[in-house]
Amino acid sequence: MEGLAARLDLIFSELTALVEKHKPDAFAIEKVFHGKNPQSSLILGHARGVALLVGARSGAEIFEYSPTEIKNAVVGQGRAEKAQVAGMVKILLNLGQAKLSEDESDALSIAICQANNQLFETMKRNSK
Repeated sequence: MEGLAARLDLIFSELTALVEKHKPDAFAIEKVFHGKNPQSSLILGHARGVALLVGARSGAEIFEYSPTEIKNAVVGQGRAEKAQVAGMVKILLNLGQAKLSEDESDALSIAICQANNQLFETMKRNSK
């Protein structure tokens, strides 16, 4: 296997292993966005499809968030820059001077968004 197929297979294998190890009850992923480069958007769509498949097969509840929703949950402003999001991720998770890649920061920001929304839903249910 070469190229895109091999990378998608790797994503599938690694995500499946993580799901089997940690057995999440929720699976959060960023919604499709329209990038400037159609080819990159198409490839990202393939990878996203694989991730959704792993989530669906796991039985976990799947949540999808737009980039604006994620930025708003982390920074409090839906038009925040990547550097602002990365900075707030470090602050919220008490990571100090840790170096985060853009992908790590993105993944953690989605997790923070999901945690915030789950907390809000729990509070809403408990107030009734």
